Amino acid sequence: GTYSGAASYGCRACNAGTFSVVDKCVMCPAGTRSSSAAPSCTLCAAGRWSNPGSGSCTRCRPGFASEPGSGDCGICAAGTFSGIGAGTCTDCAAGTWSSQGFGVCLMCPPGSMSE
Repeated sequence: GTYSGAASYGCRACNAGTFSVVDKCVMCPAGTRSSSAAPSCTLCAAGRWSNPGSGSCTRCRPGFASEPGSGDCGICAAGTFSGIGAGTCTDCAAGTWSSQGFGVCLMCPPGSMSE
């Protein structure tokens, strides 16, 4: 987006992470992003997050996941896992396990089983 102030002779582009509202640029909220001169903010996709005023969204790290429009990634619970940029945590398969925040499930040692 662009804006112009009172008695202005032209329009100015809003910076990345902001959008225009009449005569000023406004910061995009957490969970959204915008490029330079964007008319509005765009939601971050599932598996991505952003701080307020961001020009881009960041992928969640392994062991974390987020829904679309998130301002942060949530940690995966024990018994689940996620890869980089995951939108959801996935249950570990039978015979495997994980602790909170794991990016993979591990095999149970011989003579043991998962609950």
